[in-house]
Amino acid sequence: MIPLSPRPYFVLLLLLALLHGGCSCSSDAERRMNAVSFSRSSDDEEEEETPPPKTPAPKPKAANPPKKPAAETKKPAPTTKQPATAEAMPAETTPAIDPKYAGRRERIERLAQNPPADKAAEAQAKLEIIGEALADMITDKGEIPGAVRKDSRGNTLLGWRIDLLPYLGYQDLYDQFALDKPWNDKQNLALAKKIPAVYQSPERRDEATNFLMAFGPTCAARASSPTSLETVGRRSLGTIPLVVEADDAMSVSWVKPFDLEFNPAAPREGMGQLRNGSIYVITADGETHLVPASVTPTEMTDFFVLANGFDIRKVGADSAATAPTNVAAAPTMPDPGQVAASTPVKMTPTRQAPAGDLGPALGSKESLGVQKLPIPDPKLTEIAETRIREIFSNEFRVADSDNRQAELAKMLVDSGKKLGDDPVQQFAMYSLAYQMAQKGKAPATAKDAFDALNSQFEFDTVNQQLQLLRFASQNVARIPPQRKEEFKQLAIQIWQVSYDRNNFKAIDELFTIIETFARSQNDGAMVQRIAALRDEVTEARKVYSDIEAQFLSLERPSFNPDGNLLVGRYLCLHRNQWDKGLPFLAKSSNQNLKDAALLELEIPTTPTLQAEIGDMWWKATSGFNPLEKKRIQRRAAQWYQTAIGGLPNNIERIKTQRNLEEFKKLYPNEKIPPLTANAETARR
Repeated sequence: MIPLSPRPYFVLLLLLALLHGGCSCSSDAERRMNAVSFSRSSDDEEEEETPPPKTPAPKPKAANPPKKPAAETKKPAPTTKQPATAEAMPAETTPAIDPKYAGRRERIERLAQNPPADKAAEAQAKLEIIGEALADMITDKGEIPGAVRKDSRGNTLLGWRIDLLPYLGYQDLYDQFALDKPWNDKQNLALAKKIPAVYQSPERRDEATNFLMAFGPTCAARASSPTSLETVGRRSLGTIPLVVEADDAMSVSWVKPFDLEFNPAAPREGMGQLRNGSIYVITADGETHLVPASVTPTEMTDFFVLANGFDIRKVGADSAATAPTNVAAAPTMPDPGQVAASTPVKMTPTRQAPAGDLGPALGSKESLGVQKLPIPDPKLTEIAETRIREIFSNEFRVADSDNRQAELAKMLVDSGKKLGDDPVQQFAMYSLAYQMAQKGKAPATAKDAFDALNSQFEFDTVNQQLQLLRFASQNVARIPPQRKEEFKQLAIQIWQVSYDRNNFKAIDELFTIIETFARSQNDGAMVQRIAALRDEVTEARKVYSDIEAQFLSLERPSFNPDGNLLVGRYLCLHRNQWDKGLPFLAKSSNQNLKDAALLELEIPTTPTLQAEIGDMWWKATSGFNPLEKKRIQRRAAQWYQTAIGGLPNNIERIKTQRNLEEFKKLYPNEKIPPLTANAETARR
């Protein structure tokens, strides 16, 4: 048998190997070609699917890296279009929203879909949401926003309504704004049509809003800079108005950082037309209030002037307390000197004026119940002023000196008296007279014009009167001698109002003004009284500063005994407001004062207990400065004086009499005011 050669087998195996290798290479090449083909088609599809932006693109976010072309990916999957998938995943680029803020957005959208039938209720509901968001923003930033913000070039940037968007749940809309560009930049203006429903007043469906920031030199919100909470004190946030519902004439585009500048001379200007004279207001604590139409111009000004700390929530209670029916029903109290010592008399601790009281508070009995006209509409007043200037054109043209301007002012005052049948013309006439009197440096004529306005129109604001006094004190030499007393008495009245409101800045200024008029009259006694009162007010200011620094309330005691002592000490010993201060002392950390206050709050009627209260106060002076010690001993003397007539002739009566004589010896010029039942004020 002839053996077979291995060569044919070798050739066969070689052919099979070549065939197998060629298929593998062809497969790899095919895969590479497929990958290149997919990459190109994917790029083409991506270009076709991405439309050009209709609006300017928002600022890029670091969280969104640019997409890589599919050809650069390490493991391309032919069956999956990665670029298209990335486009369909907005959740990865949407900023995280606090659930609380997201809930606000849901409330806004529900309110937009189902608004209340009553427009006022809808406005209130929207303002309540804005108030909640505003309070959160103020807390987070520690400041009250300014009405306008500018960049280094002086361009006006976006305002507080844009800054508030994240707190309303609109973080996505907030991120579309170019915050570093002016408000009227093309990108920012294009977003005006996206106004959140919460900014839309119920009466409108456009891009404008009536919800404006009330700002000004006297307000918490300033024109172009934020106000630190340390400046206003967190305790008083509920008394600080920030946002108001303005009239339609004042509405602006919601992206436009233009708001309502508060005018102390016309405190309702730009507000009140939408709600029959009432005004919705948001305070800095986020609460929404409806300021009633019955609020006087003085109260409105006090509310919006930061230094006054006027609490609008008390208006209703105060109005009820001062209603004419209550005044008529008030019992007539007998003269304390005519009450028999044995007659039980309910002793109500009374608020008394400080030593050397400067006069009655503004708003005396003579001014109660006077019906005044509202300030006319500014547009009507402007028309009236134009007409007056036409009639007196010759006089205005030659009024180029102080004397001629003063003469013109007097002429306008006299002419205003003849316009009783036309309140608008009369208001315009007196207003022009007031302006010309200031230009002509004629304080007496300026006061005549102001008094005419004050007697007929709701124009009697404390701040406006303070401005008049500043002007008069700067030109005191031009005031007739017989009229200087008028200005001094007005300054005394405003001083008393400022003191009642703890407005120490105004008090300091008014001290100087009163002293200026007193010196011009050679009134040495008044100058001495001012000097003595300055020292007392300085001590009171120190204590009040401590109260403000600790955010202690002057309304009700807290669980802090030391804080209660501080407030009670201020109210009783520096303000002589024992009716308000005794509850604080009764919960204070000073045991002697606490015991005396607790017994006094029981209002004992028997002479023995009344004398015992005097003894407790007399022994409670340890640790107090001389002024405070005198006030405590005077309180003891008041109770001694009340009790002594009914005490039997025993050793207690002798002790009471000796302590009374000791007080008079220590303070020979100090009067002992009686404890008068149910009296509002006891003056020295």
